[in-house]
Amino acid sequence: MDQDSEKHLQESVLSVARKDFNTLRKEWTVDQALEAIRSQVVGEKIIYFYVTDDAGRLLGVVRPGAS
Repeated sequence: MDQDSEKHLQESVLSVARKDFNTLRKEWTVDQALEAIRSQVVGEKIIYFYVTDDAGRLLGVVRPGAS
């Protein structure tokens, strides 16, 4: 392993963690959720949607294409 690779392994996980994500509200309709997804700017491909309550607490995770 080269020196740059070894240095990267010593960095905090937060330095490489994604900070852009979509959140959806549990009371939203599918139409409202799609509107929110389209309006939120997120880099690259979306892998998960996080469903939250009124206080922003995580209630569940939805994977696109899941049924």
